[in-house]
Amino acid sequence: MSAENTRTATQKVSSFVPMLLGGTATMLANLSMMFFILYFLLYAGREMEKNLIHIIPLKPHNIDTLASETKMMIKANAWGIPIICIVQGFCASLGYLIFGLDDWGLWGFITGVFAFFPLVGTMIIWVRLVIYLFAQGQTWTAAGLAVYSLIITGNVDYVARISFMKKIGNVHPLITVLGVIVGLNIFGFIGLIFGPLLINYFLVMVKIYINEFTNPLHAFEINEVIEGNK
Repeated sequence: MSAENTRTATQKVSSFVPMLLGGTATMLANLSMMFFILYFLLYAGREMEKNLIHIIPLKPHNIDTLASETKMMIKANAWGIPIICIVQGFCASLGYLIFGLDDWGLWGFITGVFAFFPLVGTMIIWVRLVIYLFAQGQTWTAAGLAVYSLIITGNVDYVARISFMKKIGNVHPLITVLGVIVGLNIFGFIGLIFGPLLINYFLVMVKIYINEFTNPLHAFEINEVIEGNK
């Protein structure tokens, strides 16, 4: 440890600590606000819902459409993410079993837990296992596990997400894919939920606008086209 290296390390630590403290404070503030809002939603949720219904300047049937679409999308995402983690964990366990890893069930469970994180979640586990196998001299086994994990484990979540969202929420696969891409860029991690919800809200608003400001026959025809495309 030279004097220059010590100064460099000190500068890096001094620049990292404020970021860590700021991120921790932001997370704690978000959690506090979340539980604060949750308390009032549980305590006086019906009253808040009635007030929102009176405030929203839409016809009653359009308000019901907005509420049902919101409930459907949130339910599909709330159930979908844990199920996708289970599916990825199962596929990863199967791959670890095929390629002869010890404690394949435990590693599959851990992979399923990390599948909760988007994009690089499962890679945190299986990349390390592949490196370990290469270090042990099991070149072909490591290569096979890498190909299996990259093709199967890494992509099964997209197939499961699209299928599940279509089955539970009647959401078009294009909405799901675009929603995840847009949501991750705008909201970060929680964009997995809010991205598809945002795009679906846009389509619902278009449908409501048609119902509010066009003649009934024309609105019915356009709604039929929208429902058919979904």
